[in-house]
Amino acid sequence: MTFDGSPMPPAAVDSAYRWMEPVPDWPVRREGDVVVFFRETALPACCVRCAAPATRSVRKTFTWHTPWLYLALLANALVYVLLALAVRKTARVDLPYCEACWRSRSRAIALAWGLTAGPVALAVVLGSALTGDTAALAVVGAITVGWIAALAVVVVGVRTPRAHFIDERFVKLRGFGDAFLARTPPL
Repeated sequence: MTFDGSPMPPAAVDSAYRWMEPVPDWPVRREGDVVVFFRETALPACCVRCAAPATRSVRKTFTWHTPWLYLALLANALVYVLLALAVRKTARVDLPYCEACWRSRSRAIALAWGLTAGPVALAVVLGSALTGDTAALAVVGAITVGWIAALAVVVVGVRTPRAHFIDERFVKLRGFGDAFLARTPPL
């Protein structure tokens, strides 16, 4: 029962965040470096990296499952994959970006694709120019170095938020920029 005697909605009773309601001017809250919001809520129109006014957005589907599920890897990788697909929670979120962060992200993605495809082309050239064990070693080395560099560019340059927790009502994401977190009120 509420203070006025009306019954409390069941969703409010079941939720640990029953007191938190979306605020029209800033519909998200944070717990440390984790941003929390209702599934139906759109992120505010400011960049997720620098909190500048957003001009573009990327729609991303986040998936999450309980970390305990990784214990299924002890049995078999296939068992883990099947269980993860069966119990995962998903949420589609539009991530807003300002023009500068959008360009930076686009350059990092293009560079990562170049570092992924470039070593394959280099391997073809090295494979035809060299013979024997030297050719095989050069091909494997070129591809390995290129793909490690591409992975590093993606990890450092693209930096999109990642799922921390998802259920039927709430989405918790981690990996937002410090300026966005500073602007987000605490829970």
